[in-house]
Amino acid sequence: MFSINAGGNSSIVIVGVGPRGLGILERLHAHCLSGTLPENLVLHLVDPVGGGAGAVWAEQPDYLLSNTVAGQVTIFADRTVKNAGPILVGPTLAQWANVDPNTYLPRTMLGRYMRFAYRYFVDMLSASITVHEHRCSAVAVKRLSSGGYEVKLERGAPLSADYLFLCTGHGHNRLDEREQTTLDWAAKAVERNPLARYFPRCYPVQMLDAIESHARVAVRGMGLSANDIVAALTTGRGGAFFRTKHGQLRYVVSGREPAIYVFSRTSIPFSARAINQKGVDGQHQAVFFTREAVDHARERCGQRQIDFRRDLLPLLIREMVLVMRGARGEETASLIANGPRADEVAAVKQLFETPHADEFNDMEAYSAHVIRSMQEDLAAALRGNIDDPIKAATDVIRDVRDNLRYAIEQSGLTPASYREFLSQFIPAMNRIAVGPPMSRVEEWCALMDAGVLQLAGGPGAALVFDDTTGCFTIHTRFKRSEYIVAADVLVDARIEPASITLDESPLLRSMCGAGLIRAYSNGGIAPGGIDIDENNHPLDANGTPLRNIWVLGNPTEGANFYTYILPRPMVNSRFIQDAGRAVVQVLDSVRAKHSAQATSPVL
Repeated sequence: MFSINAGGNSSIVIVGVGPRGLGILERLHAHCLSGTLPENLVLHLVDPVGGGAGAVWAEQPDYLLSNTVAGQVTIFADRTVKNAGPILVGPTLAQWANVDPNTYLPRTMLGRYMRFAYRYFVDMLSASITVHEHRCSAVAVKRLSSGGYEVKLERGAPLSADYLFLCTGHGHNRLDEREQTTLDWAAKAVERNPLARYFPRCYPVQMLDAIESHARVAVRGMGLSANDIVAALTTGRGGAFFRTKHGQLRYVVSGREPAIYVFSRTSIPFSARAINQKGVDGQHQAVFFTREAVDHARERCGQRQIDFRRDLLPLLIREMVLVMRGARGEETASLIANGPRADEVAAVKQLFETPHADEFNDMEAYSAHVIRSMQEDLAAALRGNIDDPIKAATDVIRDVRDNLRYAIEQSGLTPASYREFLSQFIPAMNRIAVGPPMSRVEEWCALMDAGVLQLAGGPGAALVFDDTTGCFTIHTRFKRSEYIVAADVLVDARIEPASITLDESPLLRSMCGAGLIRAYSNGGIAPGGIDIDENNHPLDANGTPLRNIWVLGNPTEGANFYTYILPRPMVNSRFIQDAGRAVVQVLDSVRAKHSAQATSPVL
């Protein structure tokens, strides 16, 4: 079989044209309109879904919401983005949708925005370079003696790539041992309980339509995915919310909802996003948790790898105390000289901590505590992410994320500290800083009041298979009693983590087998993503960077940190920086190659 090539042209292949692939297109488009795009380029876009939306947002129901306000989402670079090539301003999601910047839009709208951007970029680029769209998957990559690569597609001729971008996004993993054991048990439990089902994945949520309305559903996880599952089983089944004349949110059942029980390791719901008082570009500028402070910690330790709890957490706490004082109208100058007071440190640390089951007599006491905490969280969220001390403090974590990346990425933490960071800090950070829109927490309160949604257990709730009844049972041992809930259906509420050892992708399996990529590891701690260098080049099995391949986004989670967020305007977006640097490297290489060819003597 022959390869599609460009003769004497330079070929770029982008595998995956969801958000990260769109980022590459946006940077190529900017070079095109600014007149800095070399001639004789051929661009191949490989994506089975196509259109820019990616599989994550394709055909999602309207009741699934983005958890970021529309004004803080864009796919275009702006004047704050540095070292990423030409800047050509384009509309943010809010501007494109013509909505208030603080609106939480359905994810379908986000998908339409991405499709608009994709079509716009492709049409503009097609006037200057040759663009081929391939509605299929890439299944293998082969290294060529020329230094380029051959990309095999699931159908059609393979592509010749001088430059290859892997922007494959969220993968589909084969079941791990725990999931497979649960699935096998559920398959046998049907003999005793016809309603028994296990959903190791919750997306697309439409597959949950198969759950009977008279079933009892246990949802394992209480984060963003759990919000989607609960929405699918309530408003997605015809239920409706309304507001009373006193302003309280109430839920009217449709009669098609199953009984829903939620639980997690902590059994604490994610905190609500506060009303945004920072506008599109407002962002706390770090005073303590700076890159200079990270460098100083490394110098003090005498090595690059540092300890998060010892070297970084005190800086983050001090940063959070700073904004808490500001929200309360208290003085902040003494923080630099004296540091935070003991009570302030304790208050911030308390945000990261969760209660233990033995602190409560029984499930009734624990449920009352959770409902009260949710109501207090809603009141804080209404005060806003500047005016409320707690919400201002937790929003600092989002605002200093780039400095966290600087400290953590490329094995910046010792292995022991990295393990603790993954298992303890990231779950806590997600719970308090990157939760759902405020409306979702208010809906959960209304659903609990209507008796549709309940807690399945408390902290440390354990899942037990009941062989006699064919039910999933959730057990929590409180101070004075044990609480047990039985469910017919179990749904795991989580996004599959990046894992090149578990991913079912033929492409990643092929590249692993060929030694073109390897899993990232920090002293044996391997979160699952692809190992890359600081320029997003994958490292092969020998640790050598492949200079004409770039991997961007979720597949690099581990070597990089928090890769699954979209660009935010006016904050020098890391997403756009990564795309821009990679495109600049490609175009510089193309120009150098063409220049060398032009000056070579004719023999």
